[in-house]
Amino acid sequence: SFPTRRSSGSLSLILKNESGTLSSVLKTLSDLNTSILTISQAIPIANKANVLLSLDISKMACDIQEMTDTLKHLSGVRNFHLDAIE
Repeated sequence: SFPTRRSSGSLSLILKNESGTLSSVLKTLSDLNTSILTISQAIPIANKANVLLSLDISKMACDIQEMTDTLKHLSGVRNFHLDAIE
């Protein structure tokens, strides 16, 4: 179980290299009142794109578990990992 209230976090994602996939992730995080601080994306290989996001989660509208459950069910999200949370 993750702590429920923190101020920042870092996510690593593997996304399907398909138009709109990253946009869908960013919109979902925005809808949860999460602010994107940085985005780093590698060149897609084998139809997969590696993305690292740094987030401000201080005003997030849900807990960490709900956020991860929501991301897990998005179309095009192959895998993700919560790397750090403070």
